[in-house]
Amino acid sequence: MAIDGFWKNVAPAWRAVDGPLEAEILETASNALSEIAPQLTLEGAKIPGGSEVIFGARGVLRHFKLAREMAAKAPAMPGIKIRALRDPRPLPDCVSKDGVELPLATTRFHAVPVLSRYGVLLLTREVKINDYVAFRNLAKTVVMDLIGEERYGLFVTDVQVMDHADWETGAGGVESLPLADLARIIPHPAGHTAAAPVVEVVQDNNRRDGTRAV
Repeated sequence: MAIDGFWKNVAPAWRAVDGPLEAEILETASNALSEIAPQLTLEGAKIPGGSEVIFGARGVLRHFKLAREMAAKAPAMPGIKIRALRDPRPLPDCVSKDGVELPLATTRFHAVPVLSRYGVLLLTREVKINDYVAFRNLAKTVVMDLIGEERYGLFVTDVQVMDHADWETGAGGVESLPLADLARIIPHPAGHTAAAPVVEVVQDNNRRDGTRAV
């Protein structure tokens, strides 16, 4: 199978590493993954005692099974923890990607129930939305980072972005909420009924592996 072939090629190089996996090794593995499963992502981070590698599905529910299979079939490798789907993560005051920037401390949201899921509208302040596609992609990443990939795939049907002033003009008094409250609005999967984690917007542009990429 393609998954077995992936691990047969990747695992020896990972086992040979003394310490956390470096960016070059992770990039090689990511390239190999894209050849057999371009719908998935691979990212790594330094953790105490080694590395954590996460197979993501870009928040797309139908690809969750494959991401979990990739992680489940990984051979044992000392110092390397492998799992599927990204957890919530702290967000900085401002995120940027593809030439667009979104200040999160002033961003609000409105969530619209759609059957058993939600459409999420991020409302920006003092940001000129020149490239809507880039802003929307960034907004999707922000929401996924805030609530985690599993909840995103299960309970978010769409993410849009809009200028807050335009929203206030046409909202007819409908309330918007601070971005951090989104983690309390989106449900948890069955069997995970604990209260939503408090996700604070923090002034930290670094991921656990020393980079910030959204």
